[in-house]
Amino acid sequence: MEGLNYSITMHAKKFGFKAQLESEGEIGSDGGLLPRDYRMKINDRIRTFSEFRNGTLRYGKPSAIKSASLPAAPQDMVSLPFHVAVTFNGSPQTIMVGSGKNLYEIRLVLDAEETLKLPVGTLRTLHLRGERFNPSDGTLLTGYEVWLAPDYLNYPVKFVGRTGNGDVVEYRVTQLEIEGKSVLGDPTDHVI
Repeated sequence: MEGLNYSITMHAKKFGFKAQLESEGEIGSDGGLLPRDYRMKINDRIRTFSEFRNGTLRYGKPSAIKSASLPAAPQDMVSLPFHVAVTFNGSPQTIMVGSGKNLYEIRLVLDAEETLKLPVGTLRTLHLRGERFNPSDGTLLTGYEVWLAPDYLNYPVKFVGRTGNGDVVEYRVTQLEIEGKSVLGDPTDHVI
């Protein structure tokens, strides 16, 4: 975060494939994230992207670009858990999300306060469960979950979601640094 702009990059490796997810945008007046640019790269090639400018979302594969007029920028797969962390107030939330391939709505509700064991330690969390609604075809898909750590500014320490073809995506915090100070995990274990 710098001023009112944010940038989030996530890296993953598996079976010889290297994935990089990037989200850049602004911080809204309510503290929520307003994504401008999203990219999913596999082995350094852009697979899908989205960009929001002047009420128009351009998204898809670079070879098959779609567009949609929207009143506000949708969250993306990178910004979504962080947006939820800063806007969660205990009430159910419905959030528009763009995956780079599709647009859909996710409805999240507080399920319970839980103790969650992670590689960085055991944390008190707020467990939110959700479902995804695709307005273009009416399908409903469950299996969206976010665990927020209220003792660490509601940081999303675990996220489980589904891709458009139903594959499960999960990530967990391995290290957390707030204002330059390591607060969770061992910084020497952090590998990019």
